[in-house]
Amino acid sequence: MNKKSYLLLMTAIVLPLLAGSAFAGPPSLMLSTDFSSLPSGTVVRGSAGVTGGYLQLTPASGSQQGAWYWDPGQILTTFHLKCDVYMGNGSSPPADGMAFCYGPLNWSDSFGEYGYGTGLRVCMPTYTMNHLIVYYGATTVADITLSSAILVNSRWTQFAIDIDANGTCYVSHDRNLYVYHTISGWNPQAGWTVGVGGRTGGAWELNAIDNLSISKSEPFALSMTRASTNPVVMGASSIDYTTLFNETVFNLGTADFNLTTTGTASAAIASVIGPNFSVNENFASGPGAGTLVGNALITAQELHLTEALNGQTGRWYLAPRRMAGFYSQFDLYIGGGNGADGFLFAYGPDATSSSIDGPATGLAVSFDTYDNGGEGTPNIVIKHANVERHITSRALRTGSWVPVRINVTTEGLCTVWWNGARCGADVPLPGWNPQTNWFVALSAFTGGLNDRHWVDNFQIYDNSYTVRLNTLSGAGTVRLNLNNATVNDFAGSNIAPATQAADETYTFDLVPPTVSAVTVQSGLTVNVTFSEAMGSGVTTAANYALSGTGKGTLATNPDSVALVSGNTYRLTWLAGEMKNGGDITITVSNVQDVVGNAIGSPNSGTHTGGGIGTPPNATAVTPATPSPTSGTTVSFSVVFDEAVQNFDSLSDLTVNTTGAVAHTGTSISGGGQNYTVDLTGVSGDGTISLAVNTASDVTDLAGNGLASSPTSSAVTVDQTAPTVAGVSVQTGLTVDVSFSEAMGADVTTASNYAISGSGRGTLASNPDSVALVSGNTYRLTWLAGEMKNGGDITITVSNAQDVAGNAIGSPNSGTHAGGGLGVAPSVLNVTSSLANGYYRAGQIVPIQVTFSEPVFVAGGTPTLALNSGGAANYNSGSGGAT
Repeated sequence: MNKKSYLLLMTAIVLPLLAGSAFAGPPSLMLSTDFSSLPSGTVVRGSAGVTGGYLQLTPASGSQQGAWYWDPGQILTTFHLKCDVYMGNGSSPPADGMAFCYGPLNWSDSFGEYGYGTGLRVCMPTYTMNHLIVYYGATTVADITLSSAILVNSRWTQFAIDIDANGTCYVSHDRNLYVYHTISGWNPQAGWTVGVGGRTGGAWELNAIDNLSISKSEPFALSMTRASTNPVVMGASSIDYTTLFNETVFNLGTADFNLTTTGTASAAIASVIGPNFSVNENFASGPGAGTLVGNALITAQELHLTEALNGQTGRWYLAPRRMAGFYSQFDLYIGGGNGADGFLFAYGPDATSSSIDGPATGLAVSFDTYDNGGEGTPNIVIKHANVERHITSRALRTGSWVPVRINVTTEGLCTVWWNGARCGADVPLPGWNPQTNWFVALSAFTGGLNDRHWVDNFQIYDNSYTVRLNTLSGAGTVRLNLNNATVNDFAGSNIAPATQAADETYTFDLVPPTVSAVTVQSGLTVNVTFSEAMGSGVTTAANYALSGTGKGTLATNPDSVALVSGNTYRLTWLAGEMKNGGDITITVSNVQDVVGNAIGSPNSGTHTGGGIGTPPNATAVTPATPSPTSGTTVSFSVVFDEAVQNFDSLSDLTVNTTGAVAHTGTSISGGGQNYTVDLTGVSGDGTISLAVNTASDVTDLAGNGLASSPTSSAVTVDQTAPTVAGVSVQTGLTVDVSFSEAMGADVTTASNYAISGSGRGTLASNPDSVALVSGNTYRLTWLAGEMKNGGDITITVSNAQDVAGNAIGSPNSGTHAGGGLGVAPSVLNVTSSLANGYYRAGQIVPIQVTFSEPVFVAGGTPTLALNSGGAANYNSGSGGAT
């Protein structure tokens, strides 16, 4: 049956000042029954059953035991259980009591006043005990001694059990809070169920419950609706969702949301703004956002609504604002006087002019210290429309600062906390529908008696937030979702359900084109593929910029752009070269798709390692210095198949030598494709050749490294002077001269050879000719003359050079000792001009001696022996043959 409901005095956590974005929600009713019949899904055992419009656990007779069970179907980490209990009409003394259990229960049996199981047990044993005991497993959480008159009062009494997010257990009986204890290790498990049981023995009582409700104190999102133009148009930088919760929540941020998209639509959750209405006023510099009325003033950075003076009215109010739900917290001081009239928090159209009883329309939460409504004092009164709830409190005039919390959900459930105690839990406000002309006002009143009514650190927040999306792109739809959110309400209860989809979606009709791919086709062509069909500016070459390590000598902009097919365009350069294997990046600007959307991000693409370049080659390395050479500089001509760079140092060369050849310096001149390399300070004998070092930093102008180089022919370096190695007479008219090495210039010049020595005879000083015999041997020939037989033949050489150009050195002569080949003259005949006969004494007889060759008379007087025993003396003819 329905009976008058009572408010519970409950205690709860005190929240710190709000910081950052946050909001939360209301309780979720899971079970509500007046037991006009047995609720579906519940069972009774033993003596329990529905009778007379309530649930009877035991009748008022002995040896009875009954129980009722209900499965919530989920874990109740937090919950609010409220019912009316009846214990009475029994024996004297009455017995034995009842218990509420939440844990792993066996539904096949009933239980009595101590409950059972390893979960939560709230026990009310009577008979001679009369305790209120809370167990969690084997641990006694609280054990409160009461009297039989309190527990077994033979009337319907409101009873409540609350578990908050911190695991704190509150148990109240008949409007009095008896248990406020934190359960260590509170950890409900799946499969736990709720049970209520009672027992009688030799003594008895009626144990019954009625008007049972069980709810989860959890915030939830009521709606997530569009707050910006839909569909989303070009140029929109952001769009908003208004997210409305059933109550103010905390710890809400971007991570608590995600997006569901279709097509190519995309957005980012940029920020969570809100609550959309919030005031945080510490009165440090005046009334802040509010307006002072009457005796209200700001003193010592506090809002003083009244002082301890009679006949005062003070008020501070905010500009009108519609709040479907809100959370407010502030510090309140009441005291210092003799007790009147009280403080009022009001939200309604007449909140700026109401009395202590509140406005005619809207919400009034009054802290009445003078029995202004005739309901007894002190009282906390929650009032709206035709609902008025009174919570008796004897501690309103504390003379100290007390925290006050007021929470109103969108469904119109009001909870008030005073000094850490929950004084009204989910009080319904029928027809709750705030309007845009409603004010929030803080008021205080004194009359014939007085008190100080002061306020500080006032905060109020509504329950709506703006979720802003930016980085908008694509085509399709975007919907906002709660994403396993961990936000909580002011009591610390987590949001449920933690995942929820928005009521409305946004449609995107803008799709900025992007660069999908960049592909090198050849050393002078690159394909760019876009994400969609393109329009204005897509074939304008200036809208494409080439960069990357593979750019080489290509111009930044291509010479032309043409459609290949679909969304692919080909960029063409007429000249230049890429660096082989380098990255080719194309950045696109000032182009649009077919509907006019400017290029988006990415507006560039890279073909990693896609550069196609031809590496340079050294095609010829040729000695410019004749070989052999005796010079100290040897030059080479180097020709590349294309212009190169960085060909400038010895490290770019490979110098090969044989023998004792060395060099001390290098000079490289020229440019483009043609260079001259001078190796200076050359010394020694041997050979020297040259190649370009392919491992050097020589590249073409595009940066391609050198691929190959030939090695030049060797240049013979000869810096040793030739000498005469030997002289050998061959005939009386020929002499061979051998040199120490191959000879060059002037070696066959006859005047460069002079003959001397005792065997020279009649040979001319210089031969008539010189000719190569073989190797390094040359033959000197005279056409006339005669050597002296057996005499020494010496040949002296001058002005001759070896093939390297070295002048004849020392020795520059050689002697064939005794090598002269001469023929002795012979007498051909002896005649006289006189006839044969007799000659007188003293007569001169001329005798002519004819030789085989001219002879000379030198160093004496030739005589001719006569057979007559005499001698004929020389007269003349020297130099002739007769």
